[in-house]
Amino acid sequence: MTGAAKTFMSDTTEYPPRYLEGIEHFNVCDFYESHEVWEALWADYQLGAEIDGREHHALAAAFDADRDRQNEIHATGLVLIRFSVGKVLSEPAEVLRVTEANLLARASQLRLTR
Repeated sequence: MTGAAKTFMSDTTEYPPRYLEGIEHFNVCDFYESHEVWEALWADYQLGAEIDGREHHALAAAFDADRDRQNEIHATGLVLIRFSVGKVLSEPAEVLRVTEANLLARASQLRLTR
């Protein structure tokens, strides 16, 4: 990681410890491990995230299957946020900002506490 890399989350007072553990991995560009840590939070927060690539999703059948699956997910009460592969790779800070905003919103909606 270069000296110019940005560290996220300077004020951590309102976040659950598991989320902060994921941030620690994210800050050292260990994106897979951060995902694994955050995975446990998704069920509690009734939140899901998908990363979509153009190559696979450009196919008509895959596009239709994604819409069907998303509708089924929404029927369970889960909120699904979506990011493109390009966004994740080029704007990880924005992906993190949107994810944080959704986690905090879900915590409030579901009256979850740390």
